[in-house]
Amino acid sequence: LASGKKVVYASPLKALTQEKYDEWSEKYPKHKVCIMTSDYASEEGVDLLNTSDIICVTSELIDSRTRSKDKKKTKWVKDTGLLIYDESHIIDTNRGHAVEAGLMRFTKTNPKARVLFLSATLPNILDFQQWLTTLNGKETKVINSKWRPTTLHWEFIRHTTGKYPDVQQDKMAKTLALVKKYPEDKMLLFVHDKTTGKKLER
Repeated sequence: LASGKKVVYASPLKALTQEKYDEWSEKYPKHKVCIMTSDYASEEGVDLLNTSDIICVTSELIDSRTRSKDKKKTKWVKDTGLLIYDESHIIDTNRGHAVEAGLMRFTKTNPKARVLFLSATLPNILDFQQWLTTLNGKETKVINSKWRPTTLHWEFIRHTTGKYPDVQQDKMAKTLALVKKYPEDKMLLFVHDKTTGKKLER
């Protein structure tokens, strides 16, 4: 940003893209921040992309927007100094082809842009390191961190064994006891089937 280049942030989730847009609009009031997802995409979007400093998009939008051969429509790509792909492990899913193709076109149009992959679960990182270097000719560094915003504690609670209904009932009772122990906390409960989930919800 200091050198006058754009920063592009891409996420596979519209909600995450929106979250970053909201956060950075407030954090960087001197910079023009825009968001471009399928909810916002329009013809006016070209000017928005070309005139903004920080661009928040979905991963698939980079794929669709880099297909254009029109120089005006891809000016924002050439003006980008940093491209950030959050949740980059999506490349290993059935939506990955769009991320891969979009990134390849992006780096072909602008090989000078730095690329930053963010992920907590990215597989075969050394292969990605080599691939990213191949795409733009830049040295790629892998940064591993064990830092977490909150301390992680593992606790294993024994449940009864025997007939399936009895086991499920015991698991639900122990789960509900934990939920009631922390009434102010938000929790994710992972269940084996929908029926169990509905019972816990009730």
